[in-house]
Amino acid sequence: MLYFSILKNPIRTPLLPAALEGISHFAHFINVDFFRDLLAVLRRIVLDQYDENDEEEEEINKLDIVGDSENVRLRLLAIVTAFDLLSGQGEALNIDLGDLITQLFGLLRPLSLDTGIEDPPLLTTSAKAPMKSRHKPAVQTETTASLLFRCLNHIFFSRHFVSPPYRAAAFAKRLLEASILFPPVSASQAVTFVRQLVGRYPKLEGMLDSEERMADGVYKAEMDDPQLVNPFATSFYEVEILTKHWDLVVKGEGKKLGVGNTV
Repeated sequence: MLYFSILKNPIRTPLLPAALEGISHFAHFINVDFFRDLLAVLRRIVLDQYDENDEEEEEINKLDIVGDSENVRLRLLAIVTAFDLLSGQGEALNIDLGDLITQLFGLLRPLSLDTGIEDPPLLTTSAKAPMKSRHKPAVQTETTASLLFRCLNHIFFSRHFVSPPYRAAAFAKRLLEASILFPPVSASQAVTFVRQLVGRYPKLEGMLDSEERMADGVYKAEMDDPQLVNPFATSFYEVEILTKHWDLVVKGEGKKLGVGNTV
């Protein structure tokens, strides 16, 4: 009940990350009757909807999302927690998390400009001894990049969720865009993830050919909804840039993707 009280507080508190971790860690103990209410609260966090009367929070929300890395990290924590909830007994509820997936898609570009994406979070003294699990690390100690790829694995490689090819193509395209700006470790991980997506969704192979057009219309790069970007109207031309990357690991991953090596 303590976790629920923290999550439902209309004003964000420093205890929120710990509460999200607790919910995620003990998801298999939570009664499914609470899941819908919990997901509603998590959606509020992901959408960054807090009490407008809280002047401090209002000032935070006025900041450019690129510079508000802790806020972005908190939203990723909420997305991870939502998927963890529905990966267990919540699977039977058949709840659509499409809106959270759209929010994650919109965070990819801001994350590509986050210079601390690979840095561990700043922890208070009380948070330096996080809960441990045999199955997954404590989310409070994970880097923002690690949280991002946990979300992506939930969406595209979990047996509990099925994503259509257009979504995979939209995320793959934007991940390649972001990998040009990511630090080397995150960039290589992003390109490797795209290679895995191409292997899982054969329709994406056509996007490796810059001269092939798989769909009519225009690629709408400015849209932050994977349903609207029309990814099959473009190609993975970023691969050519990545094959000339200054980091040898990223360069190697880019070359593998360029020749269609998805293993």
